[in-house]
Amino acid sequence: MEEEKGKRVHSPEFRVEIAEKMLAGGNVSALAEEFDLPRSMMYRWRDPYRADGPAGLKRRRGRPPGIGTLPRKKGTVWSGPLE
Repeated sequence: MEEEKGKRVHSPEFRVEIAEKMLAGGNVSALAEEFDLPRSMMYRWRDPYRADGPAGLKRRRGRPPGIGTLPRKKGTVWSGPLE
């Protein structure tokens, strides 16, 4: 059975390995082909790793802290301005 690309989960160790290879001067296109990853994803791993080390690659789930939600009442529809 073939794994769907959009459903893959990469371990923090794997993300660190990719980020380190990129920072060591590895060819990003070659790494992307070798590991079957989008380059954009690899850059999203490299940047936080560069800033915070392995801690920057901890999986973040859900809504970021400090972002609230609008209160809703059952049966109401947002009637605010459309931008």
